[in-house]
Amino acid sequence: MIGRAKSLNVQAYDLISDAIIQSIIKRNEIYSEQ
Repeated sequence: MIGRAKSLNVQAYDLISDAIIQSIIKRNEIYSEQ
């Protein structure tokens, strides 16, 4: 049970960090276009 919760937390962390990276890339692209 604990191991399963841990892997879910890792998946959520990966999704969140992916989303953060994507938003940073988008923001950089917007700034570089100006």
